[in-house]
Amino acid sequence: MKRYAHRGCYNNITIKENSMKAFQASLKSEFNGIETDLRLIKDGNIIVYHDNNLLRLHNIDKNIDSLSYKYIRSITHDIILLEDLLQLVKDNDLNIILDIKNYNYLIIETIEFYCNLFRINKKNITLLVWNNKKQNNQFITYLAVDNIYNIDINQIKKNNFDGICMPYKNDYNTLQQIIKIKLAKLQVNVYFKRYYLRYIESSFIKKFIDKITY
Repeated sequence: MKRYAHRGCYNNITIKENSMKAFQASLKSEFNGIETDLRLIKDGNIIVYHDNNLLRLHNIDKNIDSLSYKYIRSITHDIILLEDLLQLVKDNDLNIILDIKNYNYLIIETIEFYCNLFRINKKNITLLVWNNKKQNNQFITYLAVDNIYNIDINQIKKNNFDGICMPYKNDYNTLQQIIKIKLAKLQVNVYFKRYYLRYIESSFIKKFIDKITY
């Protein structure tokens, strides 16, 4: 069961989520890798950012997908490019989960380009996509879901996904779904708030889980 730092190690005061500082901090922690988010923006650059708006983190009400990287850099240096992230992956032989927020095909093709350019081991990279179609066989790819009741395991297997990324709750329905996914020979990645960590690590359910993100 590998541990992934959700958006790095951050507090959003001195260290912003998904920033180079957050990722570097996670290298010195208990984690085996990092989880982060990718967005294609107006000028064709791919940035490392979760939200579709700058408001929550930077108090500017602008949709980030419609901006250029030059404009973003005029506001903050905390938002980095995909190539900067992958250079960090290469330099530290990192395992990483990339949550693709828009334009799946274009982002995945660009990830593949940089992996080939930097000679990164594609087995170190897991992609999360939010529609029920696997678009590249080069990477480990999970279907990401935010509702465990919407999981169609047979369809997910038919579409050649390697696993499922799902929210974790300490209840019977969640445990039942995790076991069903694993019995279907799919990998399981659960994401959760840190207070669930102690329970998972002491529970029998951990043997059914491949990756945890918190």
